[in-house]
Amino acid sequence: MTDHFSTARRLGFVLVVVTIATVGLAAIGSAQTAEYSTNETVSLTNDTEPITVSVDWNESASAETANVTFENETAANNTGDVTNDLASSTLNGTILNLSTVYPEGTYTATLNQSEAGTVSVDPSAFDASGTIDLSTQTSGNLTTDDTINSLSFSADTLLSDSLTADAGNTTEAEYNQSDADLDPGNKYRVTVTGPSSAIDSASIDDSSGLFGGVLAGSSDLGGGGVLVGLGVIGAAVIGAAVFTMRD
Repeated sequence: MTDHFSTARRLGFVLVVVTIATVGLAAIGSAQTAEYSTNETVSLTNDTEPITVSVDWNESASAETANVTFENETAANNTGDVTNDLASSTLNGTILNLSTVYPEGTYTATLNQSEAGTVSVDPSAFDASGTIDLSTQTSGNLTTDDTINSLSFSADTLLSDSLTADAGNTTEAEYNQSDADLDPGNKYRVTVTGPSSAIDSASIDDSSGLFGGVLAGSSDLGGGGVLVGLGVIGAAVIGAAVFTMRD
């Protein structure tokens, strides 16, 4: 009876250890596929250019790439639902009126009854008072005085680039006023993304000497996930050893 009970306890504990170890391995696997992401706002002027993006690659990096994007800062900061910017939730005939118009992006209006359904509008199409005749923006039929169910805004990617991995080293790229779609005097949201399994850190610097690099992104969960996974597996191994010695 005692031997049978001891064997059952051992089998039960083995199952617990296997389960805990599986959780740990899953955490490590998740960390290896996590996305590294960091961003910073920069002003492009004669004093701040060039903007330098640096990516530090770990020793396991091979053919991975880090993606670099520039968006207008105002546009990036207001991406999402902007229904509250409507001067009225009802079209004036087929005219939509906004209290604020953001640059360098795309508006998408979802209409209640109109056959057109949704209408996309470039900010440059609005007049100085923030109005646009939606009939000039779609070939679909519009219902007069229709209700606007929602209005969203998304920032345009003004510049896109990629940096190729160099295992154990740092790769850099510089951007300035000569790059297409980057204009002096504007503020830009610069974002660096890539596989956290290959990227140790990334920095975004201007040339003013007042701007610091960014070492970790808000989505840089790779290192933490690995540590959690190893911690869980370690706890399982220690628990198994203690149980074996007690028994």
